[in-house]
Amino acid sequence: MTAVGAVLALTAGTALVGMGVATAAGPVSQAEGRFLGGTVLGLDLDSVLTVAPATAVNPGEPDRVVSPNPLDVSALNAVDVEITPGVNLLGDNALLSLGAVNQVAVADADGGSLGASGAVNDSGAIDIGGAGVPPSDATLDLAPLIDTLPAVSPVLSDAGLTVGAVAATATQAAGAGAQTGDYGIASLDLSLTSPTLAAVTGDLDATLTSLQPTVDGLVDLISDVVPGAEVTGIPDLADLVATLSVVSTADGSITADLDTGVITIDIAAVLAAQGLDLNDLGPSTSLVPFITDALTTELLPAISAELTALGEQIAAAIDSIEVVTVLGPVVPAVIAGILAAAIDEVTAPIDVVVAGLGDEVITPLATALETVLELNANVQTTADGVFTERALQIGLVPAAPVALINLASASVGPNQFPLPTPTATGIDPGTGPETGGTTVTITGTGFVPDATT
Repeated sequence: MTAVGAVLALTAGTALVGMGVATAAGPVSQAEGRFLGGTVLGLDLDSVLTVAPATAVNPGEPDRVVSPNPLDVSALNAVDVEITPGVNLLGDNALLSLGAVNQVAVADADGGSLGASGAVNDSGAIDIGGAGVPPSDATLDLAPLIDTLPAVSPVLSDAGLTVGAVAATATQAAGAGAQTGDYGIASLDLSLTSPTLAAVTGDLDATLTSLQPTVDGLVDLISDVVPGAEVTGIPDLADLVATLSVVSTADGSITADLDTGVITIDIAAVLAAQGLDLNDLGPSTSLVPFITDALTTELLPAISAELTALGEQIAAAIDSIEVVTVLGPVVPAVIAGILAAAIDEVTAPIDVVVAGLGDEVITPLATALETVLELNANVQTTADGVFTERALQIGLVPAAPVALINLASASVGPNQFPLPTPTATGIDPGTGPETGGTTVTITGTGFVPDATT
């Protein structure tokens, strides 16, 4: 073989791999936009759902491959995906319901690619609330699942998650560019129903109603001390208990209806109160710990303050009882001891409830929530050259786990990116036998690093 022949072969583009020349193995670029994914009882949802993601693969030409693929949520919501007998993730009696969404994938010949899903426009940009952009919302009703969990339902009988417009994008820059992701969540609200919280008001109403005779009996007790006195202004304890209604935390992130036990949590506001932004969280941020912490540090003091205020209101009402004789109003000191004893007896049950709120209501509720739900935002993973961004990941009964739901996912890679055209500048030795085992060293640019064949 002559030097000329070797150079000519390289120049002609033949035997490039055998000569160790750099080439792109596989697609130059690829991307995927998939709004719904995950697992149910260990089964990959992708193998169950018939609705395809948006995918784009570019082998090197044309310049750009674009694949918009809006998700047919009507078909998706109709697919029965069973979690337990009678409880489905999708379909009839479903836990999850989805709004219209978009899915986009773009793959370029220069090695760049973009995947997007959710509230994104047809170019793949996040555009929450934009004209013509699908709402990309979702609701999750956990009541059917909670009904199957006897250890949970006494303290948490219902839970629901409302997800506003949600979106994710993943991007790889041209060439050997960096892989990056972004996400957006318009709103995230969690509702919980606590039977034990609702029982607080009901039990107090029953207890204080049973103590009404104690208050009514003040008329006779005062008359024994002040014969002939006219006693007015005896409070109705049931009416005072009825003033208990909706309690809000100081930061406004959580409200609780003390009559129904329904607690509404604005997760974005919970995070904001702790100096965090729902749309600017670190990778794979777990949200439930922030929620349970707020239940303890924000809601518990708010409910305690409301009940303490009820006790103070009852005490003030009893203190305001008017006692009048023919000589005029009775000096308060004359009946102070009688009223104080009644106040102590009537408000004691409230003090007991306040003292037990944490251990008996809030802590069990927080534990039950951790048992049922896991929430992770801005979930990012990299494996085998594939980078994936997920806006929101929802785990159901995470210790099991029963299901892991990915909302708004986008992936890019593995991208090979275009490699430079190889150029040979020298060969050593320049001549040799046509056959045999002579080692030949070729110098130049564009070869696979450390290639020997």
